[in-house]
Amino acid sequence: MIAITGANGFIGSHLFKYVLKKGIKVRKITRNGDDNSFAIGNLNSCTDWSKALENIEILIHCASITNFDDKKSSSIEELNEVNIKATKNMAEQASKMGVKKIIFISSIKVNGEITQKNKQFNNSSKAKPQSLYAISKYKAENILKKISNKCDLELVIIRPPLVYGEFVKGNFLSLINFVSLGIPLPLKIINNARSIIYVGNLVYFI
Repeated sequence: MIAITGANGFIGSHLFKYVLKKGIKVRKITRNGDDNSFAIGNLNSCTDWSKALENIEILIHCASITNFDDKKSSSIEELNEVNIKATKNMAEQASKMGVKKIIFISSIKVNGEITQKNKQFNNSSKAKPQSLYAISKYKAENILKKISNKCDLELVIIRPPLVYGEFVKGNFLSLINFVSLGIPLPLKIINNARSIIYVGNLVYFI
């Protein structure tokens, strides 16, 4: 059976629907739970995963904090608690419970914020995280690698770029709203290219 954390989030919700359509047994893990999901509560270093991961072979970890106030220490602490410490706790319990594989949804920001012209990021690119969010993802990756190396636990790390699609939020939604106004936007004078991926294609890859 497959388990998906953050299954009510943008990527997680699309992934859950896709897996269901494929007829694969899947457990939807969310914070508060609903009729179709397993409630895990708040993610932290003390979260009990014993029931959520029972009989799970593959764990897809989509849950994380992406939006936070980097000027508030409490918000930064929550970021590190969820993205780093909670991930470590989850993986340690998963390895003891017989989970065979963890697929970790990280971020291309782990590689850095910019690339040189015609030199895309690839598997051999060195990590250069700059934002607090990217650093938290990179630390989580390294923790998962250490746990994977110690245990019989396969690890897959995916670093997607900006993801768009139905129900997208954040800056991409703001851009859509600006375009929908029908007024000219000064985008031609901006020398800035972004790699993006449709959520359906990302879900298919996962």
